[in-house]
Amino acid sequence: MLDTVVTQAVNQTFPVIGRVIALQSGIIASQISGALIDMRVNVGDRVEKSQVIAAISRDRMQAERDRYAAAVARYRGVVATAKAEYEKKQREFKRLVRLKKSAAFSGARFEDLERDVLARKGSLEEKRGQLNESRAQLKRAEIDLADTEIKAPFPGVVSEKHTDVGTYLRIGDRIVTVINDRDVEIEADVPTERLRGIPIGTKVKARFTGGRVLNASIRAIVPQENIRTRTRPVRFKIETNGTRVAIAANQSVTVEMPVAAGNSVVTVHKDAIVRRGENAIIFRIEKGKPIRRLVTLGAAVGRRFIVLSGAKPGDQLVVRGNETLAPGAPVQIIDAAGG
Repeated sequence: MLDTVVTQAVNQTFPVIGRVIALQSGIIASQISGALIDMRVNVGDRVEKSQVIAAISRDRMQAERDRYAAAVARYRGVVATAKAEYEKKQREFKRLVRLKKSAAFSGARFEDLERDVLARKGSLEEKRGQLNESRAQLKRAEIDLADTEIKAPFPGVVSEKHTDVGTYLRIGDRIVTVINDRDVEIEADVPTERLRGIPIGTKVKARFTGGRVLNASIRAIVPQENIRTRTRPVRFKIETNGTRVAIAANQSVTVEMPVAAGNSVVTVHKDAIVRRGENAIIFRIEKGKPIRRLVTLGAAVGRRFIVLSGAKPGDQLVVRGNETLAPGAPVQIIDAAGG
């Protein structure tokens, strides 16, 4: 008995369970040491980017900043004095050079001035180095002073508070955890065999707890397979059309995945498939004789399988007696299979 490979419309989907992933989340920690004197948020509060959420005592930082600012001002004066002295000696040296052919020229004076100019130049460079070092110290002190205000690095909701007013914080101590619930996507583990032929950008439906249904699309298929479950992580971009949707990180969601990309697929009757270990085999009639071919199958559609490679529409396949059929053996066509 034979059946024909056909192209048919298919709108079937299969569910996969995923969860909502926040693309931005993390612990906000102290970047300086000091006593926490102000906590401006609580768990559940929404914060915007750069909003001050806590403050560390700034008196010591302010004093350090002022000390380095005074040092910068002092070294500016030192550099100005050293520069003036260097330029003065340089002018004297140039005047003596112009007198080199006159009777008033003194070789000993020339050597003394030459050494003096070099010494003044070296002193000036040393003072400039001290000024630059003071400027760097001042910049660091200003950064430390700014860090006494702990700011949110991204918008989100405070999910956990790790400390409170009065605590002495050290560098790296945790203050709060913030989750950006406005920048989320879905991650689900999808069977690898179901992903064949499904391209990036494929549209899906995402069903959230409570009955909310949102459109989503495949953003990425992570090329890392779980050898135990034979699945791959897939990331889905949620399409909210600019509206704010109440979605929580780690929230469970069911994604309706299409069994195939597009509106039509190539299918073969399930009885045309002969299993040989992990291989799927068909017998295609060519010039009146059965020829064995390997095929790659996709999902089941009713009594048929989607075929991803190895067969094309119009091929005549053996669906009865193919389990014991030898390639090239004569066949008797009885009827076409149904379904």
